[in-house]
Amino acid sequence: MSSNVDANGNSVVKIAIASLVGTMLEYYDFLVYGTIAALAFGKIFFPGSDPLVGLLSSYATFAIGFFARPVGGVIFGHFGDKFGRKTMLVITMMFMGVATVLIGFLPTYAQVGIWAPAMLIVLRICQGIALGGEWGGAALMILESAPEGKRGFWGSTNQMGASIGLIVGTGVVALVSRLPESQFMLWGWRVAFWASAALVAVALVIRLSIKESKVYEKIKNDGETAKVPILEVFRHQPKNVILGAGIGATNNVSFYLATTIAISYGVTTLGLPRATMVNAQLVVSCIYLFTLPLFATLSDKFGRRRLVQLSLITTALFAFPYFSLLKSNNFILICLGMALLLAVFQSMSYSTQAAFFPELFDPRYRYTGASLVVNLAASIFGGTAPFIATALLKWSGGNSWPVSLYLVCIACISLVCVYFVKETYQLDVSKYQTEKFNIL
Repeated sequence: MSSNVDANGNSVVKIAIASLVGTMLEYYDFLVYGTIAALAFGKIFFPGSDPLVGLLSSYATFAIGFFARPVGGVIFGHFGDKFGRKTMLVITMMFMGVATVLIGFLPTYAQVGIWAPAMLIVLRICQGIALGGEWGGAALMILESAPEGKRGFWGSTNQMGASIGLIVGTGVVALVSRLPESQFMLWGWRVAFWASAALVAVALVIRLSIKESKVYEKIKNDGETAKVPILEVFRHQPKNVILGAGIGATNNVSFYLATTIAISYGVTTLGLPRATMVNAQLVVSCIYLFTLPLFATLSDKFGRRRLVQLSLITTALFAFPYFSLLKSNNFILICLGMALLLAVFQSMSYSTQAAFFPELFDPRYRYTGASLVVNLAASIFGGTAPFIATALLKWSGGNSWPVSLYLVCIACISLVCVYFVKETYQLDVSKYQTEKFNIL
């Protein structure tokens, strides 16, 4: 049997594509939502207020979707650990797709008043719940099917969906941004959400064609499925949840500092053309696509922890120079700053996540454990990052140093967390580890 085909007959390549498309939709949505929120939602859903208040209100709805993610992680993680990974991947994709497309059909505040932002919030919650179960299932399908010694590389294909989602999302935003302001505000912003329907259709076709994970089949045949997975996680490996979420904190904050926040800061604070920041993001997203598998491959050779530690140290050191490059008003230097933060320093750590975080947990409740780690990090640190950064910029009168200091503090938290986690890249992910192996 080929090393790229598991015991259930699953092609690792097909699973990787199925996972990649889902992650691509996730990041497409959050890039589009975050960017449109920065450019238009304040006026569309929160008119009549100070522009900054409108922007903060838009970012608050952005954060709400993140706060719903741990709920989705628990719900879909529970059923994914008990009844299999594949079914949950199909359900979360359908749930996510419908919610995203419906945002494009929402009436504005001018049309229905307070019901407009209320409906936006409901759909954001639906998106968050779906996304909470999406990442864990996709990462596990790859991890539990990949050949030994290559889990990091194959896991990075799940993370590469982030880069492709950024590229596609940025491209779509760049196209609709070329419209006259009146047309963009009237209907152009909606196109970006409607376009996600194509990604959903492709993902569903691929995901319906794959078979269940070989590791889950073993758990089921052994009669070892967890009765209440979340209770098992907190009974046996609670520290891994806390430490894993702490490690993921910097990934989330630095990601949004290089994407959504960079665009908002460049346009509203520095007065740069919207096209300049959007095009810079497009360039950086293309670079990101290639650095993710590169660093993931290095994690298979040298371990996850070393790469994560290097990522965190370099991110902290670059926090202040980053904004200096953005302030240069030079397109090349802006691209350089965003590329170093996202495609190099953040990529070193983020590339390992799809392997590193699931490896922290026993396979009997791995879906729930990994989902909790990723979604807690995303909701606590990622969802709040645009709001906190914007508030800090307002408080400082547009000075960037508080935001840089904020990133340094988050990186220090992650460094402490990774210090207390042992290496995982040589683990046998099919073996039960709760009683036999202590990560801490």
